[in-house]
Amino acid sequence: MAKETVYNKIEEGHDYNALTAGNPAQRFWQRNKFGNVIKKVDFSKSVLDIGCGPGVLFYLANPTGKATGLDNAGKQLNFARKLNKDAE
Repeated sequence: MAKETVYNKIEEGHDYNALTAGNPAQRFWQRNKFGNVIKKVDFSKSVLDIGCGPGVLFYLANPTGKATGLDNAGKQLNFARKLNKDAE
């Protein structure tokens, strides 16, 4: 049986929910945080997101290269798989 982690206690899709339905400060923070990363990464190549959470980075970046996300929170990975059908 998998060890329960603090990350599995965070609501499924937390970053996505904050990005789309959070209060204005949360939405600003999420868009700014991910926007800064998107500017610096070439998403036409293979990208590995370690600690991908609910997959918001790939959702916003819409990568054309291979996108792989890793996370130790099963609930977040399940959400990321639903949000990003083409990512691994």
